[in-house]
Amino acid sequence: MKFSTAHIAVLLLASTSLATGCTSLAPPSDVVAQDAQDEQETDPEVLLAADRDFAIAASERGIEGWLSYFDERSVKPSLTAGDTHVVQGLDAIRASDTALFADPAIEFTWEPEVGGFIDPGELGFTRGVYTIVRIGDDGNETRLGSGTYLTVWRKTKAGWRVALDAGVPDQ
Repeated sequence: MKFSTAHIAVLLLASTSLATGCTSLAPPSDVVAQDAQDEQETDPEVLLAADRDFAIAASERGIEGWLSYFDERSVKPSLTAGDTHVVQGLDAIRASDTALFADPAIEFTWEPEVGGFIDPGELGFTRGVYTIVRIGDDGNETRLGSGTYLTVWRKTKAGWRVALDAGVPDQ
């Protein structure tokens, strides 16, 4: 009987495993876990999921849900009407954006369309579309605004947080 090189390699591997008491040819679980973590940290779906969770938090908890994804280093344009300044930090963002969430008849929604990494596992982005509508007493929606947004995400000990958030209204 002739053995191919592949057969010999398998026999050597099997005999080495038996001789050393190893019962599995699988890599150690810590190696598998690290590989899965590395893959997750470079999978844009992680950022898209963070952005969707951000939208849910803002929808369910208003300004507090919105702020839960920012930190003191976060930067964004003011949402105060007529204000074109950039604001930084939780207090400034709260002052700028509270009015948007104060009226229960206003719905601010967004959906990410694409995401990617600038520095895998550390810094990434999502881009999508946003809509702001007012729900009238009759249930009809009046569109107040819509456009495209870009959010830059920074990995922190608390998870993915907004480093920069900006939108461009539709014309």
